[in-house]
This record gives sequence, C-alpha cells and structure tokens, in this order.
Amino acid sequence: MEKHAAVKGRAHVLLVAYPAQGHLNPMLQFGKRLASKGVKCTLVTTVFLSKTTHFDSAASSSIEIDTISDGFDDTGLFGAKDIETADDVFKTVSSKTLSELITRRSATSNPVTCVVYDSLTPWMLDVTKKHGLIGAPFSTTGCAYNNVAYYAYHGQLSLPLSSTLISVPGLPLLDNEDMPSYLRLPALYPPHLKAALEQYSNLDRADFMLVNTIYELEEKYEVTSKWLEDKPSSSVVYVSFGSRCSLAEEQMMQLAWALKKDCVWALPMVAMPQYGDQMINARLIQDIWKVGVKVNCVEERIVKGQEIVTRIMEVMHGERAEEMSSNAKRLSSLAKAAISEGGSSDKNINKFVNHLAKF
Repeated sequence: MEKHAAVKGRAHVLLVAYPAQGHLNPMLQFGKRLASKGVKCTLVTTVFLSKTTHFDSAASSSIEIDTISDGFDDTGLFGAKDIETADDVFKTVSSKTLSELITRRSATSNPVTCVVYDSLTPWMLDVTKKHGLIGAPFSTTGCAYNNVAYYAYHGQLSLPLSSTLISVPGLPLLDNEDMPSYLRLPALYPPHLKAALEQYSNLDRADFMLVNTIYELEEKYEVTSKWLEDKPSSSVVYVSFGSRCSLAEEQMMQLAWALKKDCVWALPMVAMPQYGDQMINARLIQDIWKVGVKVNCVEERIVKGQEIVTRIMEVMHGERAEEMSSNAKRLSSLAKAAISEGGSSDKNINKFVNHLAKF
C-alpha cells in the first residue's frame, strides 16, 4: 500500500459499466482492486440499474456509486423497441451525461483523472479525451473471443464465416459453430456485428487496454457468496445466463426439468452457449482447458432436458470427471495466484496505478 500512497486523494478513476449485469460485476471487482491500492474509484451505472441493483456494503464502502442516463431511465436499455434504437439513444445520451458528470466532478477536491469504460462503448473515449483525461477500455470478454473479433474488424477474416474450420492467429483451429452468430450470419445480426467490431475502432487512441483475464488461464474463477459457504458440499447447481440472453420458453422448460433431476454442485462446467463469446468459451472449456463439456443441440437449437442431465452426469461421474475436476482446481489456483500480491495480474494493475500517479 505504501508504494501507492501518492495516489490517494489525487487520482480519481471513473469506472463506467455497460448497463448489463455481466458487465457491471467485473467492473465492480476491478474497482475494488484499484481501491485497495489507494485509488479513488467511482462506479458509474445507469439510472435504471441504480434502482434495480443492490451493491453490498463492502463494495459501497470502498467505491463511490454515481449515475448517468442512458436514455432509458424507466425501462433500462433492453426496454427499447429494438437494438438499433437502443444503441443510438444510448450513445447519444450517455455521451452527454458522462461529459456532464466529469464536468461536475472537476469542481470538487477529487476531479476525475481517468475513465475506464466498457469496450462495447468506444464513443466514451471521445468524451474522455475531450476532457483531457486518461482513457482505458475494459473488456469483459476473454482474449480468444477478442482475437476473433479483432481480426474480423481488420478484415483478416472474410465474412460471413462459411468455412467448416476457421483459422485465427494465436488460436487452435476452430469449428464454424464455435463462432458467434453475427460472424457466421452477419446479415441477420447487423447491430450485434457493429457493436462487436466497433470496440476496436479507436484502440490506438486509448492509453491502456484492460482485459478481465489472466495470462495463465484467461479466465478468473471466484466464488464469494456467503450463502454458498453455508451449504453442504456437492449440494448446489450454479446456473449462469449471459446478460443479453433470453432463452425460449421450451428451452427454459427443458433446463428446469434437467435441474430437477440433478441438484448437485460440481467445479467442472456444462456449457450451453447461446450468444456472443459463449460459443468460443464453450470450446475452450471442453477441448482446450478440459474443465467441462458442451451440450449438443437438436432441432431449432433446443437442448433437450435429457441431454443436459447426461452432460451433468458426465462431469460428475463420467470417465473424465476426475480429470476435469483436477483441471478446474488447478486453473482456479492459477487464477488466485495471478491476482495475489506479486502475481501477473497484480503486477499489471500496479503498472496502471503507478501511471495514474504520474498524471
């Protein structure tokens, strides 16, 4: 802490989260790490999310919470009539209200010195630079997915991706089904494609690029819930949906049926990818990290309940169950080491903090 003491009372980081839970949580955790090193942090969320999200006392005691409008104060971003309208309004309104927040803070004893913004909102770098501040995009997706999107943005992947096998520098050979839908069928998902690729449009002007990952694993796994700690071993199933995913009613029924059959907790994962980076993450989970399995879809991309049960049983009691459990524990240990003092991620955060001290 002493080597970062000069930062206290001077450097002030705004952490501007994309208004979705899967993006808000990683930004909050990053802010807590910065705060532990003496940096003043303010987490900026939307008016709507501030009314619907509960922040635990530990987070709110170390990080200040402030709000901006995204143009959808009553319904949230996903209450818009369509994605195109949501994106346009969000960009226009949030640019204005973020600028007003920075201006308002400039009159205080701790004016803003840096804006860390979600990489899906590259226009926030324009606002940041207009105020002469340090700007750093924060990516909540893994490097494998970022690699694919980066090469697609620079035209080194020809869209639509129609080949059975896809070759991307730095990655193993990937199947077509490992790719996001908007890269395989871009004409059907134009707003998704635009959002995925535009995050790389102005990286050359950013001061830092922050990624929610670690060198050793490329994914951080952490369970902090006191509720989980109070439960008996192997008694809980953790089900996680993506921020923008909305499962069809039939799929929810199949999932619910499967979970009634198997209520157990296992470190290895059963991946049921639906959207965006989930496809390539599922490939990594099953074939690269070997910490889980991927379900198989049938007609109309519905995963049957019995298939989910089969895969749960596979990670629990199958021939590779012990191997997957061992791999998951090993990678979890690597992640914990990376964020501990002197670990690879801790060193990178220190570099960022020390740069703020010089600003």
